[in-house]
Amino acid sequence: MDIDNILTIGAFVFSALGFSISLLSLNRGRKFTAVTAIVLLLVVTTGVSFYRLHQHDALIKQVRKEIVETLSGESLTFDELHERLLFRSFPVVNESLFVLIEGGAIRHRLLRIQAAGRLTSVRVYYQPDSAESAGSALDSRPHEKAK
Repeated sequence: MDIDNILTIGAFVFSALGFSISLLSLNRGRKFTAVTAIVLLLVVTTGVSFYRLHQHDALIKQVRKEIVETLSGESLTFDELHERLLFRSFPVVNESLFVLIEGGAIRHRLLRIQAAGRLTSVRVYYQPDSAESAGSALDSRPHEKAK
């Protein structure tokens, strides 16, 4: 559970309690205080959520840029890419890859290789411009021996 979920749950519980108290209370001053506290808490929670969303989007944008620079002229597996990005958070790298693939900035291909007598599949990521010409060479050699 991350901080965003905790903030959301806390705001909901506080709002529900505050609203219940304000309905049960007959004193107009208390109702106003409870409603004011609820609105203030919701405004603060919404602001914090938007700020964290903005931070996350900025991080995804930065990682996307790093992925495109890293894939310049070569094809890499997810593990190789993750290592070259200095082991950034797995979900951040995964989301960045997804956005880049959906946008067409990079592509992925499943390669079949033979390692230790077994045929296995490996997904590689590449930029269309730099790897399209190399892609035909990769397709013509679907069974490479691993070291």
